[in-house]
Amino acid sequence: KEKEKEKKKKEKKKKANGSEDAGEEQEEDEAAFPYIHAFPTVADDHCETPLRAYKDIEPLLVQLCKGLGKSKQNVRVYDPYFCAGGVSSHLTELGFEVVINDNRDFYQDIADNTVPDYDILVTNPPYSRIEELSTQKEYTPKGRNAPLLKRLLRAEDHCERLLTFCASSKKPFFLLMPNYVYMKEYFQEATSRLKMLYLCPAGRYKYATPAGLRKKKKAELATAPFVSFWYIGVTNAHYSGVYAWWRSVWSTQSMCSLHSGLLQLPDNMKCRGDKTRQRPRKKERDAMK
Repeated sequence: KEKEKEKKKKEKKKKANGSEDAGEEQEEDEAAFPYIHAFPTVADDHCETPLRAYKDIEPLLVQLCKGLGKSKQNVRVYDPYFCAGGVSSHLTELGFEVVINDNRDFYQDIADNTVPDYDILVTNPPYSRIEELSTQKEYTPKGRNAPLLKRLLRAEDHCERLLTFCASSKKPFFLLMPNYVYMKEYFQEATSRLKMLYLCPAGRYKYATPAGLRKKKKAELATAPFVSFWYIGVTNAHYSGVYAWWRSVWSTQSMCSLHSGLLQLPDNMKCRGDKTRQRPRKKERDAMK
């Protein structure tokens, strides 16, 4: 009887906390999130990029600013995909004073020709397929951006849409995306005429789900579902300067590695479908976790 009473007490406590393990695994309350997104979303896309990822690209951003005749104080950094505003706080913490990351529909801005003027695009886009969106919004191609929007609307996922936009913009970009993206046919098509660099971190980036955006146990709010790295596109005028500077000055000071081609990627960063990939050793596999 005593055991039965104790069991009932525990069950009652769990119920009160709304989780299987009192407190420790309590689910986040969706009502706690302060924003209503201005665009269709997928729950699994609600992840904020860690500060560490921005710290990794900071030296390259600063070097690129020099080539653009800009500084941290006046370079306009644009992230078209709003999550919870983390990119603004992180880049501001690193000294970048003009960060554009508003709760707006990026694709509607393209349709309306209202994409803000910017110098460098820096983003971690949603990884979901377009067909997974909660609602299928229709965009009407019009004006000078009509041909671009039509190409975007044929895309299968957000990464393809983003790469198509970046290739047409002729502006520098830093895209934090999964390693499988470079195996996609659309990646080869979008970047065939671009100068690309690839910045690989020492270990997997972990992405945080903002409180209230997904019903997740607290232990699951930081996740690293994919191997990801920075896909960097720069103009011909700045490519040699940025890459040469990294190799001669910064490579020995960074835990990251910068590569000018996909064949140079470390095996632990390559996609499993890549035939040039050799199976990583146990130490490298552990670093990927």
